[in-house]
Amino acid sequence: MSDYKSIVIVDDSLDFLEKLSSSLSAEGFDVRSLQSGSAALSSIQSNPPDLIILDMDIPGTDGFDVCKKLKEHFRTKSIPVIFLTTAAETETRVKGLSLGVADYIFKPFDSKELIARVNTQLQLKRLQNDLECQTVDLLLSNEQLRSEIEERKLTEIALRDKDRQFQAIMDNLQDAYFRTDIKGKIVFMSPSAPLLYGYDSAEEMLGLDVGLLYKNIVDREDIVAQIKASGHVYNRTGEGLKKDGSSFWVSLNAQFYFDENGKVLGTEGFVRDLAECSQAEQQLRMRLAQIDCALVAANAGTWIFEPGNNKFILGMNSCRILGIKADKFASTADIFFSHFSKQDRDTFQRALAKTQRRKHAFA
Repeated sequence: MSDYKSIVIVDDSLDFLEKLSSSLSAEGFDVRSLQSGSAALSSIQSNPPDLIILDMDIPGTDGFDVCKKLKEHFRTKSIPVIFLTTAAETETRVKGLSLGVADYIFKPFDSKELIARVNTQLQLKRLQNDLECQTVDLLLSNEQLRSEIEERKLTEIALRDKDRQFQAIMDNLQDAYFRTDIKGKIVFMSPSAPLLYGYDSAEEMLGLDVGLLYKNIVDREDIVAQIKASGHVYNRTGEGLKKDGSSFWVSLNAQFYFDENGKVLGTEGFVRDLAECSQAEQQLRMRLAQIDCALVAANAGTWIFEPGNNKFILGMNSCRILGIKADKFASTADIFFSHFSKQDRDTFQRALAKTQRRKHAFA
């Protein structure tokens, strides 16, 4: 017998109810006996049982009507119903089955057959309920899985976007970027790294000890010690070592990088070729010299006016043109204007008056 024990019996015969109730109670079932269809509907709706045994031919609201109403209500539609009947016509049984009747017991009943049929229906009900619970759990799991899949897709999209951004930065990076494992072996680098150190490809540098990129063993050991001591190195200069054995001056910025639990995984950093910086500085100085030469050739000079203190600061060529001593390159407006004709001075002063509202230097 299953764990389901609550049974409602509906029959208009009191003697039959007592006999049927006695047989079921002896098997440990909790039995409620009712003698009319209306009483059965009220009792079943207020306290649904696990099984209903219903006389098909009860007066008033007969078994067919009671069964139809039970199957229309969400609280009672899944309760198995066994019809009690004296009719053997196929048409009558088919009508009951079409309304959702689970089984038939013919009067007079055999107690063993009764108990077997009741246990069968209660076992089926238990299995059906278990299946419904599993279905609900499966639907919830599927919904959760769909949600997790969508979240994972969004995460993957975001990661791919970050990877693209990171790769774009690496591809356009002028300095060399390196990442090593905890043993100092190179595990990642920017495309500019092999070019800087004279290697043919990134694959050729993967797995190398990053210390081999420095010419002096002292530099290597000192850099490692400094990172271990403070967690980073900033603007450390030294001699880098190219694949062909030649050296060049570099500047290093490096630090530890960690996993999500704060464990050190290795070091990462940027290496800058100081020779390129020197070249850029030399080019700037050359350009400035060219500008000075052009000003001399054009017999032109430069000056800056500071409205806040009414002062002119003259370039060397302006001092030469105006006949002002080089040590007097800072001059008040009155002194500066004294070197112009009245007409030029008036034009110049009107132009300067417009700029004085800006409250910043004007050249």
